[in-house]
Amino acid sequence: MGTKLRRLVALIGVLSMMFSIMPLGAMAAGSDVPADLPGALQATPPPAHAAASGFLFYKFPVPQPACTGFGLNVSGNAYFSSDDCGFVPFGIAGADSTADVVVTFYGPNGSAIESQDALYDSVDNEWQFSITPEATWPAGWITAVVFVDGEDSGQTGFGHRLLGASVSVDAGGAPYGPGDDLPVTGNIAELDTVTNLTGVQRTGVPATFTLAVRTPSGEVRPVPGGPITADAAGNYSSTIPGSLTADLEPVGSGVELTIAVLAIDATYDDPSTGQWAAAEAGSAPVTLLAASDAVSVEASFVSSVGWVKPGEAYPFRIFVTNATTSDAENVSVTLSAPSSATFQDATPLTGAGTAAVAPASITWNVGTVPAANEAGPNTRTLVVTARAASLA
Repeated sequence: MGTKLRRLVALIGVLSMMFSIMPLGAMAAGSDVPADLPGALQATPPPAHAAASGFLFYKFPVPQPACTGFGLNVSGNAYFSSDDCGFVPFGIAGADSTADVVVTFYGPNGSAIESQDALYDSVDNEWQFSITPEATWPAGWITAVVFVDGEDSGQTGFGHRLLGASVSVDAGGAPYGPGDDLPVTGNIAELDTVTNLTGVQRTGVPATFTLAVRTPSGEVRPVPGGPITADAAGNYSSTIPGSLTADLEPVGSGVELTIAVLAIDATYDDPSTGQWAAAEAGSAPVTLLAASDAVSVEASFVSSVGWVKPGEAYPFRIFVTNATTSDAENVSVTLSAPSSATFQDATPLTGAGTAAVAPASITWNVGTVPAANEAGPNTRTLVVTARAASLA
């Protein structure tokens, strides 16, 4: 590619990046973009030697075999189908233009599928590798690893015939607890990108995949009964049985825990373009509330501003939380001061009632604390000012 053309392509790339929809790594949970994929702009170089970074993905508007036209920036959502082609400029710190730079592509299962020598552009002082999918390439996430003089110096990645699924848990039934059934709906689609300006293009397909739950410890529990298949437009609905979460409990004194509902092991054989796939096509977080029959009080008497010297005043907070399914009415809390401090002031935050303060005690008339809802438990807060005991 000529220098003037390359500069024009680079300018288009910069403008496209300025209006990019969103990098992969920043996609919101529950979106239709695979949640666990590394971002196209992110590299993970080892720190001790040459480091490759600043990867920008461009796609030619005219696909294979011509692969011509001004490269369009797709770095925000680097998805390629079987007939697409493009190129990726990047920089290398800690290596000069004479370095031996090789880029190796690895498929979703970790097997190498292609290696190529990166090209150096002395005008723009950058390196470049090309993306020209072949019929033998697997579907899914492709990882590109840059080797400088034989050493792994950074990596990036892109989707090749990649599926993405939206996952949504019915908010009408919230709050959910461990052991509750979770109604799930969503859509699964082939993902493509023409340019950052247009965002992700989704084509719903009747893909087959497995719904599963990822527990807080990272364990993945598939829904019994095997995979499900979406309808012709990619829409699906199913239920996560309560048996998958019945044994889960919050850590420590907490009243809630967060799981993820996953769409995994997704595949679809497109009659025109071949197989599409994703190891994890999409996910959505779900907060579960532990069973509770009473409100809870949390008061640690620990300063919220760091270390406190003897005789100094310091703030701390007291929380009353209702994780039950019923409103808690006429809630009142009486606190005694620890031997190491005296109370000076107490301020209920908005909607948290009134408080009467004495040096040795606080009476907090909280009032009504509403029941937990789809957003989680309801909490009322009291801000207390105490004074640490003097050494004298």
